[in-house]
Amino acid sequence: MHITGVVLFLGNIIVTGVWKVLADRTGDPRTIAYAQRLVTLTDWIFTLGGVILILFGAYGMVLTAGLNPLGPLWLIAGQSLFIASGIIWAVILIPVQIKQARQARALPLAARSPKATGVFAGSGSSGARSPRSCPWPISTSWW
Repeated sequence: MHITGVVLFLGNIIVTGVWKVLADRTGDPRTIAYAQRLVTLTDWIFTLGGVILILFGAYGMVLTAGLNPLGPLWLIAGQSLFIASGIIWAVILIPVQIKQARQARALPLAARSPKATGVFAGSGSSGARSPRSCPWPISTSWW
């Protein structure tokens, strides 16, 4: 349970961060708005879900091992860092996400509804990318 929570927690943080950066680099308001909506959604589902699994798994292991959660220094340090990451998420990241979500909602409806944007958009579709709009300097036929 603990490992699954850590994978969800860290994996979502890394993937959504990269996803948002790449969406922003396209400069396409539809792609940016779409990515922002999904980043917010997946953050609540996977990051919060990961936190819950981490907590249950961690305290379950501590109690199963017969340890005092406030005893060993390494447990206190781990809990402190976990609490600090929660404070950073609540104080910094959630307000930024709310602001970005409002900006995405402020776009005209047509600009918020991508039909075929992203990596798997077919050639010639409304979401096809030219090599110049590729977020990295590699031209690919599927982008």
